[in-house]
Amino acid sequence: MHAETRAKRRAAVVSLGYNLTATAVKLAAALITGSVSLLSEALHSATDVVASLFAYLGVRVGATPPDPQHPYGHGKVETLAGFGEAVLLIAVVGYLLFEGVRRLIVGNELQQLEWGVAVMAFSALTSLAVGQYVWRTGTRTHSLALMSNGQHLMIDFWTSLGLLIALGVIYFTGWVFIDALLAIGIALWLFRGAWQLA
Repeated sequence: MHAETRAKRRAAVVSLGYNLTATAVKLAAALITGSVSLLSEALHSATDVVASLFAYLGVRVGATPPDPQHPYGHGKVETLAGFGEAVLLIAVVGYLLFEGVRRLIVGNELQQLEWGVAVMAFSALTSLAVGQYVWRTGTRTHSLALMSNGQHLMIDFWTSLGLLIALGVIYFTGWVFIDALLAIGIALWLFRGAWQLA
């Protein structure tokens, strides 16, 4: 197997493994704390799992050699994988906006926020490291699927950092409404990234 193909597959597998772990941890923290912003971040990570799958499949199929039906190869599959990620993100944005507005109106009770703070600190550090690795591999190998997946992970870094700060503010002030506002903010941020990707 060509070294470039191996590098692309390795980055796709690392991204997928990281996103599966991050989604499970964030979802557990959302259930423990009752935080809609943590739920938003968990759903964002879940879309990253699907995005990582798209990237992995795109890289695998894109590396398939030309055949009689595809004399120029299968490289366009990676482009389609990147577009699929954007469409998925836009769908998640709709749900997050709805849930954020609903909780802003109805209200929300949070508990054990220290778990949320710890999870988001871990998420910010690890998503930065994995995102940079996947992005660099995608740039080096000219893989649109990996570059878009790396972009997803870098968005995850910024949302994790923002959520970490917001949870800290809620913890010290008791201003629970910030949680719903942040969920809406995360949704709008995701929409921006999805639009650029599309």
